[in-house]
Amino acid sequence: MYDKLLRPIRQNSEFQLPKRLLLVDSRPHSLYGAQKNLWKLATALDPSRYRITYVAPADGKMAELFRSSSIDAVVVPIGSTTNQFGGAVLRYGLWGKFLVGLSIIQFSWHFWRRFRKDRPDAVFTNDIRALVYCTPVLLLTRWPGVWFHQTDGKPDWLTWLGVRVARKALVIASACRSIFTPRDQAKFADKIEVFHSGFEIPNWSKVCNKQSGLEYRKQLNVPQTAKVVGLVAAIHERKGHDALVAASHEVLSRVDDAYFVFIGDSSSTSQEFEHKLRQLVAISSHPERFIWAGFCNDMQAAYSAIDVVVLPSRSEGLPGVLIEALAHGKPVVATEIAGVSDIITDPVHGRMVPVDHVPELAKAICEILLSNFNSEEQAKARREHVENNFSMTKYTQRFDEIIASLNENN
Repeated sequence: MYDKLLRPIRQNSEFQLPKRLLLVDSRPHSLYGAQKNLWKLATALDPSRYRITYVAPADGKMAELFRSSSIDAVVVPIGSTTNQFGGAVLRYGLWGKFLVGLSIIQFSWHFWRRFRKDRPDAVFTNDIRALVYCTPVLLLTRWPGVWFHQTDGKPDWLTWLGVRVARKALVIASACRSIFTPRDQAKFADKIEVFHSGFEIPNWSKVCNKQSGLEYRKQLNVPQTAKVVGLVAAIHERKGHDALVAASHEVLSRVDDAYFVFIGDSSSTSQEFEHKLRQLVAISSHPERFIWAGFCNDMQAAYSAIDVVVLPSRSEGLPGVLIEALAHGKPVVATEIAGVSDIITDPVHGRMVPVDHVPELAKAICEILLSNFNSEEQAKARREHVENNFSMTKYTQRFDEIIASLNENN
């Protein structure tokens, strides 16, 4: 009843109430790319147009981050055996899966009780797990649900469910549409949309300051005149560090002053891979040319020090490191997966190579290092590409359009 009375007021352009927006995330203790994207979106949206609450199944780093940005954060608890990752739930027995189902129903019940008097204009779920948690309440209340999928993958029963429950199914890159069957892509063409993340674009005058890059090289004991190949990513098998190590022999045979810098640290779950990676480097032809820089607080200096940014990943969504590199005017080499083809759309941006194809990876790196790929004109073209397609302004404008379309169809 109240919704019907308020709807004309909400739709009146002269007197528009802020839209009630719930941002639901299933990883409260993580600060990975998907979680950071959610926070960046929330802080970039116009507070006069949106009244935002972050919702998670437990308190954690994300809730702290939102509260530190003066955004409301609410915990709707769910059983710890339900909020498990890595396929753990699928390995449960029949009784365990029944308890998970019951836990999801309880989550939806508490979710509805918490927000029923303050009806949301949109429930934005940041991954398929968050959407599953909200499925009962979305189906029963018809609250507009938006599902944002940020990785590549193949169709399964979860994506089948997601595209039927959500009012909008957003994918972070064009190639990520592959998570849906061709039949579902055709059937739900009005639901499935590409939603690129947005990125803060650094001040160009600071980007052009080469002194910070020279100082960063000095910190790493890298010669000022060396050709630097940078891999900026957490150390994980999925990121393909080992492929770059394998390609290094061919690169050094053609570019004898090349250095390879790994920027990023490893998590507790990837320390075994890091150990194997260090062993590979130790037995490589020139182990002294590999620099383990670890986590970097000044990425502007790091990008300034790098000649080409390489990301030989085996799985990605829309890799932000490539966009950041282009925004800093740097060419990139990356594997042809998921969102990479949305980023590298012109030869001036860099090169794409097949996954785990070491000869092609080495060839692409050498091609960039041995040619004039770092002219000021080329650097500006890369930056303009990011400004036109991946800026925070584009990000929020696109989000506004998506939320407006929900209300039009409501």
